Amino acid sequence: MTPALFVRAASRLGAAIADTLWPRSCGACGERLDPGPPPPCGLCADCAASLAPLRTGPVCRRCAAPLEPAGQRCPDCRHLPPALRGVRAAFRYEGALVDAVLRLKHKGRTDAAGPLGAALAPLVRELQQGGEPAPLLVPVPLHARRLAERGYNQATLLAAAARAALPKDLRPALDLSLLVRTREGLAGRTGSARARRQSAQQAFTVPPRAAPRLAGRRVLLLDDVVTTGATVAACAEALDAAGAAEVYAVALLRARLGP
Repeated sequence: MTPALFVRAASRLGAAIADTLWPRSCGACGERLDPGPPPPCGLCADCAASLAPLRTGPVCRRCAAPLEPAGQRCPDCRHLPPALRGVRAAFRYEGALVDAVLRLKHKGRTDAAGPLGAALAPLVRELQQGGEPAPLLVPVPLHARRLAERGYNQATLLAAAARAALPKDLRPALDLSLLVRTREGLAGRTGSARARRQSAQQAFTVPPRAAPRLAGRRVLLLDDVVTTGATVAACAEALDAAGAAEVYAVALLRARLGP
């Protein structure tokens, strides 16, 4: 057996042993997953059937909001600042994937971050451009108090997983100290679009010591969900004011509240 075949066989054996000792479960419903290659987004077959990729339907070309019916004017882009060049998202905010994200955020299912983040890798790769300097990958931060309560930032876990899923020579630098959330208690997803925009204003800042790292850099903001775009817009404005060349947002799920 050649060394390459031996390594491959050992890897498969290790994965089989891990599946036996620590069986994986669906990130949405908790059903035990069959041994073998990771399923799409870490979901069982039934839950994966509810996945709604945004590429399969009409979406806004700038902010990725689902458009129904096709050709309808996107109400979200009217409120996005020029600092946010665009939004890219993998799936609609619907189906079992919503449950998976909620379990990741609030139920400690940090193991789900790997397969969910891997689904974002193609979007991160698309937004990278050749030449120097390379882009920065920046998770949308939690307020320090919320981070202490939860113990982790789901956006950071997703960003790390998305980066790890890319070839080594295409991995952007992951920067966890470039952006700081200075206010908490932003309006929830059930709040109106106007309330979300108002509560997100001036909620983020770039520390002065971090600003030099931004000069001439493209920033890829990463979050789990974009609804009205208020949060990523506020982040983009803070990054733009500190000297970022351009800012794009990348999200796993894209919802839309409407006007």
